[in-house]
Amino acid sequence: MEAVVELDGVSYRYPGSREWALRDVSLSMGKGLTLVTGPTGSGKSTLLRVISGSAQTVHGGELRGRVEVKGRPVLVPQEFESFILMPTVAEDLEHAAHVGGASLFEARLVARRVAEDLGIEHLMHRSVVELSLGERQRVAVAAALAMGADVLLLDEPLAHQDFEGSSLIVDALKRFEAVVVAEHRVSRLASMASKVIVMRAGRVDAEGPPEDLAVVIARLMDPLAAGLEGLEACMRACRS
Repeated sequence: MEAVVELDGVSYRYPGSREWALRDVSLSMGKGLTLVTGPTGSGKSTLLRVISGSAQTVHGGELRGRVEVKGRPVLVPQEFESFILMPTVAEDLEHAAHVGGASLFEARLVARRVAEDLGIEHLMHRSVVELSLGERQRVAVAAALAMGADVLLLDEPLAHQDFEGSSLIVDALKRFEAVVVAEHRVSRLASMASKVIVMRAGRVDAEGPPEDLAVVIARLMDPLAAGLEGLEACMRACRS
């Protein structure tokens, strides 16, 4: 499969930090959905920032290695509210479509389509500040879809969603050609991923198709079970 994102020996650290947030990462990602997961602080968000270019242009810091992206990447960060720029939902989605190259007339059509995809068409004339956190997150994802990115990068897009909201986002991603999602909540995404990347301490801990990482994904899908295993091990050690 042709790669749309390639990293070769990439290391990155933030300004003023001695620690490398990414350490010698080499990866290729093709079309379809690439799921990036791993514990908090493992480097998932930094990986998406490096791919998008925002690590270098917004945060600064030191980047080593080679990063190649075919086409234009768009990142919706964890701080997704910074991605919403206009006062109403309709204005924000139309602005995003216009930034993506649509004419003013086309932007209205694109805005309506992505709003329907994300189940927010009834919110089009609402002020963004009146929306719930989950609704605002879907507005941010819809804006990214409206921009027509070649590579869509989403950081924890299901964090504030209920089951219905998560389903709408997951269904919308199926229509996109190349998506990279960093997410703890792997159960809704693993089955549709073409590749899973597990990060740990700034490095790639495991990568491959989901069927090859079934055990790892099962543990990530059921953190309670993993926690209970650890508790039982501790209790056995205390009794011995």
